[in-house]
Amino acid sequence: MKTTAAVPLARCCPVHDDWAGLARHLLVDFSSVPSRTVVDELRQAQSASRFFGLDLADALHCAELMVRYRVLIATGSHPSPALPLPTNR
Repeated sequence: MKTTAAVPLARCCPVHDDWAGLARHLLVDFSSVPSRTVVDELRQAQSASRFFGLDLADALHCAELMVRYRVLIATGSHPSPALPLPTNR
């Protein structure tokens, strides 16, 4: 089975100060994706960060990575981690 090295997701900024700023940056970076999709993904990531009790800085960092990853997978720009099982038994 072929393996590849992990490549970190690109980020627009090292740090975001608030949810609105993160949303603006994600909408610009994913301008070819319907804005509703990006905003819905951000809402889900924000909800997850609240569920786990992350502070604002960690929540923004994690949310950015979650949104970027999910949108890239949805658009086919990043391979899905769900690989088919080998067929040779």
